[in-house]
Amino acid sequence: MFSFIYIFNLLNFSYIPNPINTKLYNILEGLSKNTYDFAKEGLSKWS
Repeated sequence: MFSFIYIFNLLNFSYIPNPINTKLYNILEGLSKNTYDFAKEGLSKWS
């Protein structure tokens, strides 16, 4: 999940702050955090 953001950063060659890229990054970061929390919660329920 976090490696996906790392790959996204590598693909995002424009290091100059770009509103669209920043918005995309924030959405992806939020999604990956939600996925991580969801997976963690699910695992703790099953254990």
